[in-house]
Amino acid sequence: MAALEASKPAKKSSSIFSGFGSSKKKAVDDSVLPADYDQEKYGEINVRFIKGTKSLGEAARRWIATCDWREQNDIANLRLSKQPCFNFVKSNYPHYIHKQARNGMYCYYERPGLADFGNLITNQEGHTPADIVRHYSFITEYIWEVLDTEPEAKMVSIWDCTGVKMSDLSGGPYASRTRNLMKATMATMQQHYPERSGKLFIVNAPSWFTNLWRMISPHIDPATKVKISILGKNYHTELFEFIDPANVPVEFGGTDETPFGESPQEVALREYIADLETNGKEPFTPSGGGATQFPEEEAAEEVASEGDVDGVADDLAKLATEEGGAAEPAPKAAAPPQQFFAGY
Repeated sequence: MAALEASKPAKKSSSIFSGFGSSKKKAVDDSVLPADYDQEKYGEINVRFIKGTKSLGEAARRWIATCDWREQNDIANLRLSKQPCFNFVKSNYPHYIHKQARNGMYCYYERPGLADFGNLITNQEGHTPADIVRHYSFITEYIWEVLDTEPEAKMVSIWDCTGVKMSDLSGGPYASRTRNLMKATMATMQQHYPERSGKLFIVNAPSWFTNLWRMISPHIDPATKVKISILGKNYHTELFEFIDPANVPVEFGGTDETPFGESPQEVALREYIADLETNGKEPFTPSGGGATQFPEEEAAEEVASEGDVDGVADDLAKLATEEGGAAEPAPKAAAPPQQFFAGY
């Protein structure tokens, strides 16, 4: 997206809850622009970066990193380019835009428990992890440059945990690579698209996820925590307070009989993709061709941030064992859980 500003922490930001923020407060020692900030090259810092960091110096560092990332990866032309990975990712990982919340925010549903991570990870059709991460960047660019162009627009996200097993992330045949793919995707969203989440509902959450949330929630900033609702099967009352049941698919207890994945937004997106196939630019190829696979803990290291929360990986493994799966050894470079929701 030509002008889409995404966010990237100057320091490596981390884990699955990053962007929703940590409750640990740091002394602000950089409340002014760095003296060497190149205004001619980077222009005005996007307001979302300032709001997301509450520190002008840190906002400048993140904005610079994002501008450089966008230039190096030709992000300005991403939404104008053919998307050879689109159908592959859509068919293996259900994720859809479906109508709007009561406050006008678009609603974005993901169903990781129904995903075929084996096919995604083993790259049956020749798509690389880098391609999959780039697909999510394309979807994000499309949302904020085509669907909703308000500079400070936000979105409601609904993560449906139906079918999610701890073995998907710990102990399963593709667990390590699945976890790293998720971390790499989330890191891109968190680092380069800050302050885009208005509300996150995690529904049909299994007991182990709820237990994990209890452990990490004290470390989440209160302003961030209020955006997150971890709900089991009885989530409808709270969801409907935010989204009119008439706009919620019947699969989620609403009265909208529009087939899931066939909303006006998804139909328009597919038409947009079809037009790109005819008129779009050729896909960008990163220098070096992009990663073809994730080393076992590469993504975890890339997004690790300061803070000692090494025990979280062990807790995940312990919970997985309690659920009846054989947990794989906990990675030592596990990212702090309070960072999983970063950028929200």
